[in-house]
Amino acid sequence: MAYNLRRIYSGLLLVLSVILSYVFEADLVLLFTLSIFIIYEVIKNQLFNNNLSLLLVIIFFIFYFTGFLATGNLLTLIIILFIIFLSVYLHKLFLFFNIILLFFIISSYELLGINRDFFYMIILASFINDTTAYIFGNLIKGPPIIPKISPNKTWSGTLLSLLISFCLMYFFFKFTIFISFLSSILFFLGDIYFSFIKRKNNIKDFSNIIPGHGGLLDRIDSFVFPIILINLSI
Repeated sequence: MAYNLRRIYSGLLLVLSVILSYVFEADLVLLFTLSIFIIYEVIKNQLFNNNLSLLLVIIFFIFYFTGFLATGNLLTLIIILFIIFLSVYLHKLFLFFNIILLFFIISSYELLGINRDFFYMIILASFINDTTAYIFGNLIKGPPIIPKISPNKTWSGTLLSLLISFCLMYFFFKFTIFISFLSSILFFLGDIYFSFIKRKNNIKDFSNIIPGHGGLLDRIDSFVFPIILINLSI
């Protein structure tokens, strides 16, 4: 059983950065940094179609914050699910992928204003989810769960990480059973979704800024959807 030490060390550094951000209440600094690197990796991998796509994303952003897109949480969730469906079906039309990332940034900003503890709880749970999946996947091994999209992700690592994530969310963070279960599933689906986007567009890693992990989008993939869900649920 061999572990990637660069991955472990850089992972610990990321955790430390998040902890320091929480302790010193540098929430907006963290979010601004995330946003900058997300934009950088989108541009680096040309995950946009043209200037029109950028214009539509900006217009969507303005409409959201000026209230033109004010909707109930359920309707907003349905819209997001529809956008995710389109982003999978039309994976070369990056506008939908860009809007999902925009929803993530907006949801992070709103959640930090409503209950910053929830934001950091989700990040911590996603780190634990990814780490346990990595450890148990290497330890137990077994057949891959979706080999055509993520060949290194095994059934053993996935199922055990889902169980641990659920227990953490429900018993320690005190979320509802429904939110805890759905968030645990979304940790996995976010990882798979971003892997799908990479494979369909011949991308190995979104960048190489995090040794052993790749890019920022390679690292935050598992908590993009849970952040959106938690923000809509409160």
